[in-house]
Amino acid sequence: MQGSNFHIPVSMTQPSGSRSQTQGWDQLKFNQLGLFDLRRRIGVFASEPSIYSNHRSQFDAADIAWFAAGLSREVLHLNRNAFPPELGVLRQGSPFGQAGLIARNALRSRVQKLTFDLVCLIQICYNVVLMCGIQAALWDRAFGGSTLIIHVEGTTRPNSPSHPEYIKLDVYFPGYLVEENPSFSSIISQMVQTYIINTGIPTIKQWERCARSNWLINNSRSHQVPLPYPPQPIQPDATPRGSSTFVYNGRPINSDSNDGEEELTESMMEQLDLIEQREYYKYQVETIQSKLSITENALRDSLAREEQLKYELEELRRIIDQGQAGGGNW
Repeated sequence: MQGSNFHIPVSMTQPSGSRSQTQGWDQLKFNQLGLFDLRRRIGVFASEPSIYSNHRSQFDAADIAWFAAGLSREVLHLNRNAFPPELGVLRQGSPFGQAGLIARNALRSRVQKLTFDLVCLIQICYNVVLMCGIQAALWDRAFGGSTLIIHVEGTTRPNSPSHPEYIKLDVYFPGYLVEENPSFSSIISQMVQTYIINTGIPTIKQWERCARSNWLINNSRSHQVPLPYPPQPIQPDATPRGSSTFVYNGRPINSDSNDGEEELTESMMEQLDLIEQREYYKYQVETIQSKLSITENALRDSLAREEQLKYELEELRRIIDQGQAGGGNW
């Protein structure tokens, strides 16, 4: 459509309830009308008409991020039978009936894709859970539901043993749900501990193996082993308090398992060490094989060149011999 302050043709559905005068910045809410008026206020770069159309998906993602910013760290207390306010705002800004359902499903899909895209994009960033939690909080609060995000860093403190108590995880989960149902705390805590043992430790080992294989590691630093992370209650405090982002410290294996389980887990960790060594040696073998193949190809080319030069030398000798036999002036 053209008009609505865009000044160039833009393929954008004008939601019901929109007016010629856009809403103020502080009045914008996450619904169709809020997204429409946000883009009207920001504009579509009319002086460069192709910019907005060629990069539409990036601009649409940025519009959603505008409304998501800060939600995961926002303190939210709800009555037992109350929805998050964003859910009501979204429905109020949608058409009635089937048209509204289709519109909300389309927005849900956009939020979901952006959340997953951020998980892919920010794997190397320390604040991966904060960034993805921002989108997840909008997903949970505007559409209903609960999202759990668990992130372990590939690096640990120097000289840390491969044990859970030396690993910490960033976690997102709706804090207001934990507040309403405290039984979630032990469930999430168990999931986090299981994730550390079965996924976190192998992830760190894989990262360290890749680092040794690809980077020059400085081994001159101190070999002092750091202290394990301090024990926590089953439900650690959110950061900031009352929000939906948490830091979980791993617990020693024998802190929440019986002897049989402890032996099994220790055996699993020994197997992980063997797997890591096997993968490292496998990589070294593949590297040597690759270098050997390159060397063999170079040698083959060198031998072929040597044969060519021998042939050319013999040809030159034959020509010289023929010239001398014919009495030519050489």
